[in-house]
Amino acid sequence: MKCAMSKMVAIACLFLSMTAYAGYDEGLSAYNKKDFATALKEMEPLASQGNAFAQKILGNMYADGHGVPQDYKEAVKWYRLAADQGYALAQYNLGIMYSYGRGVPQDYKEATKWYRLAADQGDADAQYNLGIMQYNLGIMYSYGHGVPQDHEEAAKWFKEAVKWLRLAADQSDSDAQGLVDKAKKQLSIIEAQEAQEAKQAEESARQVAINEKEAARLEAIRKKEEAKNNADFRKIVIAFRRNVNAGDDSHCGLVIEVKRPLVKIQTMVGEHWLKIVQTYPAGMASCNFINGVYQDPLGLPL
Repeated sequence: MKCAMSKMVAIACLFLSMTAYAGYDEGLSAYNKKDFATALKEMEPLASQGNAFAQKILGNMYADGHGVPQDYKEAVKWYRLAADQGYALAQYNLGIMYSYGRGVPQDYKEATKWYRLAADQGDADAQYNLGIMQYNLGIMYSYGHGVPQDHEEAAKWFKEAVKWLRLAADQSDSDAQGLVDKAKKQLSIIEAQEAQEAKQAEESARQVAINEKEAARLEAIRKKEEAKNNADFRKIVIAFRRNVNAGDDSHCGLVIEVKRPLVKIQTMVGEHWLKIVQTYPAGMASCNFINGVYQDPLGLPL
């Protein structure tokens, strides 16, 4: 609330400001001395008036069962009121409640949100916890624990973990420094794996190219040989048909008589007159009859 700058109103604003915090120091002193009854008496009215510091202390008392029955839902209520006012310690504590499912359903996404808000304000504990959560996500993606293995996603979370843990370590958090080193080690492992995978992929691509080139070379040879064989086959068939005589062996049997353009052949199903353009040298085609009708196996014209 903004006050108009008249002398009377300024005195009233000062009075209101002083009364809004009256009792806070007494309450905090009592809380630190574990005189929770006095702390509750002093803090509860302030918290109800919207004092974020008192709301956070009241949240602590309900969370720990100090001076009041332990009640996580009530603790969450007071932490949230203080956190919504941007109080970093309350935001951190609210993140704790979501992390462990105390007074609220366990929700790591919501926990991360509150840790980040506190961490952005320089809260070392929030930075440390945020770093731990991101480090654990990195481990999950790195080894495929509960999620598809994804080194790129793992590296992203390890880098985020290093960022927040380093901030916490800069505030003399020795545990955070230890995790910074672990996260960096995991990043080194991932980088080595990615380098190895890249090398394997390059080698695989090189081998595929070699195989494709060799396959193309062999296919060219095969086609060349096939064309040659077809040409040779055609020459042999044409020569046989031009020069066929009685006594020659054809693909269907012994040639008995030749009366161009026909030839009589002793087949497995008796003697048959066939067109010379439907005959082949012995062993170069199959001899097929369906219902007594000859079937040219290749249909190669003269």
